[in-house]
Amino acid sequence: MGFTRVTSIFTALIMLLVVSHTERCRNLGEQCSRFYKDHLPCCWPNKCQQVDEYTGKCVTCIKTDEFCVDSSECCSKSCHLYLCT
Repeated sequence: MGFTRVTSIFTALIMLLVVSHTERCRNLGEQCSRFYKDHLPCCWPNKCQQVDEYTGKCVTCIKTDEFCVDSSECCSKSCHLYLCT
């Protein structure tokens, strides 16, 4: 097996992993989860806004007084003490 063929097979496997990973993300308006163990992230650039303790909904930005981790998630661009302000 030549170097070029091995490289092509390796590249194809990497592309397959990337495609399969992106298929698991959720689109705008779909159910999501912020918890890593649930494997339900929103597709970039959408954010997962919590609906209840375990589930969320993919939105373009998280509204005021909802859980956040970083200011970039909030519509207001301000996250303070884990709430969009």
